[in-house]
Amino acid sequence: MEKVAKKIVNCLDREHTIWNELDRMRMMLGIEILFHNILMIGSILIFSRCLNIFWEACVLLSGYGILKIKAGGIHMKSSLGCMIATGMFILTGVFVARRMELDMSMIVIVYVICLTVLIVLGPQGTDNHPILHDYRKKLKIQICFIACGYLVSSFLTYRAMSMVSYLLVVALIFETISIIPLYIKNRQ
Repeated sequence: MEKVAKKIVNCLDREHTIWNELDRMRMMLGIEILFHNILMIGSILIFSRCLNIFWEACVLLSGYGILKIKAGGIHMKSSLGCMIATGMFILTGVFVARRMELDMSMIVIVYVICLTVLIVLGPQGTDNHPILHDYRKKLKIQICFIACGYLVSSFLTYRAMSMVSYLLVVALIFETISIIPLYIKNRQ
């Protein structure tokens, strides 16, 4: 992916007049991340289509991804590791959600517990992507809005499409679990 990103940047700035070397490196990194995400999400969704869990995978991947952007949590060290871990999470999450039978009061309790953990422990950055102290409060507020939005969505879809409620609960639980190891590591 690095070679392709470099070729694209060279094609965009052939005479090396638009960007300095630091900007070129940023552009290459951005293109690599874009390719990684397209490849990972595309592969997971194609595989989920083969397993007839496409729409559930879309809901779960979206719900988890939106939370992950704001709350942070564990990251794999390689693109392949990330794709395998995320793919396993999506498959496991869909099959767990399909077997869930929670009434709305239990869903609310799960949301309250997870939201409390996310607010107290989150957001969690990594060594490569630390979160500035001043930015934490803003992220905590955004996490609250996202989780409350998921809860409202769960209320609205519970009767007609309870699977959506369960998928959002699974996304919230998995994201809550994913910040705990980094919280422990960052406290040491």
